[in-house]
Amino acid sequence: MKVQLKWTCFVLLLFVNSDLFSQLNQFDENGILIVRLQSDQNKIDYLRGQITNENKQAIEQRIAEVRQERRQHNQMMIAYFDLNYNYSKIIYMYDTASVHLKNGKTKDILLDMNLEPISDFTLNNYSFLVLSENTNSSSARGLVLLNPDLSRVNHNRLDFVKLNTFFLASKERLFELAIKKFDKRMKKFLPIE
Repeated sequence: MKVQLKWTCFVLLLFVNSDLFSQLNQFDENGILIVRLQSDQNKIDYLRGQITNENKQAIEQRIAEVRQERRQHNQMMIAYFDLNYNYSKIIYMYDTASVHLKNGKTKDILLDMNLEPISDFTLNNYSFLVLSENTNSSSARGLVLLNPDLSRVNHNRLDFVKLNTFFLASKERLFELAIKKFDKRMKKFLPIE
């Protein structure tokens, strides 16, 4: 009974992983990495909800600051990807467009390096994976690799790159190191022939 149960678990694991490797191999040949950038839309919506006649100007100024800080962070992320990631083609999108991506509606949600919409591009002929910044305070911070349906990729070395906060480095430097590590892992576990 034990041997049969182990064999069943092995076959199930092999089936799941062969599905994963088939999908990742498609990414290998004709893949685009979509980097999902944070928009801070929840924070902005919260601030908008706090507006009264007395604090309108102050809150509108804070919203402008939040947008500017987020734009600077996103531009930094794009620069780090441009310098440190060359495994595949790469494009960007905001986290607010996730529902559209999941539903296959990519018109005007994909962004170029200047955070401008790419209106004449579709993903129809491409396989793609999504890389997202995980800032959930209840778990480790890092970069999470997602399938096209935005579920987490089931691969123990590719699915998550932790921001190694053990080192005393700036947040920007931590992201740069994480992007370098992600590129190395993609090359190691999905070598292009």
